[in-house]
Amino acid sequence: MADFFRMTITFKNYCAEDETETLFDYLSTLYKNGQILNDYQLVKKDNAYFAFLTVPDKDALDPRFNNIYTNNKYLHDIETKLDYLGENINIGECCFCNEPSWYMLYADYVSNESPIVCGDCGHEIPLYKIQHIMSEEEHFSILSWQKVYKSIDNIWMYCLSDRFSKRQLSDPNSQLSKNGMKICTELEKVLKKPVFYFLYLPNKITKKCPKCGEKWKKSKRTKTVDFVCDDCRLATDDPTK
Repeated sequence: MADFFRMTITFKNYCAEDETETLFDYLSTLYKNGQILNDYQLVKKDNAYFAFLTVPDKDALDPRFNNIYTNNKYLHDIETKLDYLGENINIGECCFCNEPSWYMLYADYVSNESPIVCGDCGHEIPLYKIQHIMSEEEHFSILSWQKVYKSIDNIWMYCLSDRFSKRQLSDPNSQLSKNGMKICTELEKVLKKPVFYFLYLPNKITKKCPKCGEKWKKSKRTKTVDFVCDDCRLATDDPTK
């Protein structure tokens, strides 16, 4: 079992008020690389700056995980001191399986963790441990899809624009689903394992996959998901259970 950790970054010898944008940009690169979650906050005290943030593992901020933007633009200009505060009990667990047999792209309106889930244990896989896709040097496309998904899921949960939000979440031909499935296809290329797209079916499970019309197959890992379609790379849960 692995937990998320709450920590602080002290920006040593850095107190220029007109340069705080640089610090926010630095934190943004860490987020877009999956090394921290998007709950980070920058705080000023006595002419010094501190960042409070959540990391998916204690070594997530090791320089070997930095992307090209952090290394080229910030690594030599910003001196930091790291302090761990403890486990963040508001967030679940990370996957530490040695070799997941399959993966799933999943998001919902409340989670801030990585949207890439281990199909075996059902826990999230930090993005900094995943190779970049689509010729990107960060996880921009994955995180952008997650933000859009969360926004639409919020609309659905608040019963606003039900027809639009339901179609985006539950129709494999919606633009949201198409974008997600494209990401899954690109992830398969780098992970060399099946990557399924989670399709939310809010009312009842259909007998057949809504994309190909073949019968759903019961998942071997029901603690992760209930049904899968291997050909379409779709996964779903039974909302009635």
